[in-house]
Amino acid sequence: MNGDNVGSQEEAKIDDSGLENLEPVISAEEFLQRYEEGERDFTGVNLAGVNLSGKTLESNVSLSQANLSNANLANAKLIQVNLIGANLQGANLNSTNLQSADLIGANLSGANLTKATLSHARLIQANLSQAKLSEANLNSANLTTANLSRANLTQASLNSANLTGADLSQAKVTKVNLSSANLSGVNLTGVSLIGVNLQQVNLSGMNLSGVNLTGTNLSYANLSGVNLSGVNLSGANLSAANLDGANLTGVNLIGVNLQSVNLSGQNLSGFNLCGTSLIGVNLSEANLTSADLRGANLMMANLEKANLKEAKLAGANMAGANMDRAKLAGAIMPDGTIHE
Repeated sequence: MNGDNVGSQEEAKIDDSGLENLEPVISAEEFLQRYEEGERDFTGVNLAGVNLSGKTLESNVSLSQANLSNANLANAKLIQVNLIGANLQGANLNSTNLQSADLIGANLSGANLTKATLSHARLIQANLSQAKLSEANLNSANLTTANLSRANLTQASLNSANLTGADLSQAKVTKVNLSSANLSGVNLTGVSLIGVNLQQVNLSGMNLSGVNLTGTNLSYANLSGVNLSGVNLSGANLSAANLDGANLTGVNLIGVNLQSVNLSGQNLSGFNLCGTSLIGVNLSEANLTSADLRGANLMMANLEKANLKEAKLAGANMAGANMDRAKLAGAIMPDGTIHE
């Protein structure tokens, strides 16, 4: 295996301010020889630009504070390896296995982590800005306060990942799986959540005003107190989601699945709910004046004491069998009469 020995000029490009503290760059051959001789503590080693692709390192190896900038680690196995504070800027980690690796405070900005395995990895305060993470496995990873700004997360899986306080501004999250992830305090500025899986995610108290949630899966998500004003939810799945106290001003709910959602007391005056699935939805005491409910499915919906004055109900399914009928006791009907 060949490893390139990076010269002093390349070192200068990496970090001029830290040159005095860097040990000389060592080649891949020298590193592997020391490793094969039993050395496991490589804290602070300078491996800038070396080629370790496809290599396997045991879990007791420490590369803490190591300089691996622009190194080639594609397809390497680094399971549980200590990379705390390591510099992996611009490194090639394509398909690398970093399961349960310790990457706290590591610099991975601009790194290629396409299809990498980072499940259960600790990436607390890691810098992943502009990193390529498409199709990466980040399930159950700890990304607390990590910097993911402008990162490419297309089709990545972050199921049950902890993203508390993380910066996802301008990140590309097309078809990302964020089911059961913790997004508390996450910065989503400039992020499009079209088609993202947010099933069972806690978004309580977040400001999602103006965010595009077209086709997003928000089933069983906690959206209590969330500001959704002006949000496009067209085609989204909100079945069994918690919308208590959510601000729905100007929200596009066309074609949205709201099955079993509690919208009791919500102001939906003038809303376009044409063709929307409202099966089993609690709309008791909701304000639906002038709302467009044409073709909506209201089977088993609770409309008790709801205000439906001047609402459009042509083609709405409210009848069904006895047990499936919408509850209309005390509701103000479109013609102004009160339903018994």
